[in-house]
Amino acid sequence: MSTSKKKQKKADQAKKFDRKVEKLNLHGIKKHFFVCNGPKCCSEKVGSEAWKKIKELCKDQDVVFRSRANCLRLCLEGPIGVVYPEGVWYRDLDTENIEKVFHQHLIGGEVVDELQIKPLDLQKEIE
Repeated sequence: MSTSKKKQKKADQAKKFDRKVEKLNLHGIKKHFFVCNGPKCCSEKVGSEAWKKIKELCKDQDVVFRSRANCLRLCLEGPIGVVYPEGVWYRDLDTENIEKVFHQHLIGGEVVDELQIKPLDLQKEIE
């Protein structure tokens, strides 16, 4: 392939990439919700239902981006999820709890305390 064809191909790919970024509204996203859907932390059925729910909730808005993860390495009490940019981790994300986290945290900005995986209190461990 000639140099001019390589440059043209690269330019075409850059335009395609820019269109995809625009279509996904990546510059307008405020939160990113990663959700593990098993099968180690929960049944495939529960993980699949949770994923369908978060897709449904995110469908008609453009400030929350969602990504499915095969494993977030906490293989108990799942589905497990994490919200960025805050880095807040959640457990037991069945469809009811997904909806609670979506409305209360992702849209409302308030952490759902009863589902949050709290960080270890290292200060108490040291004392």
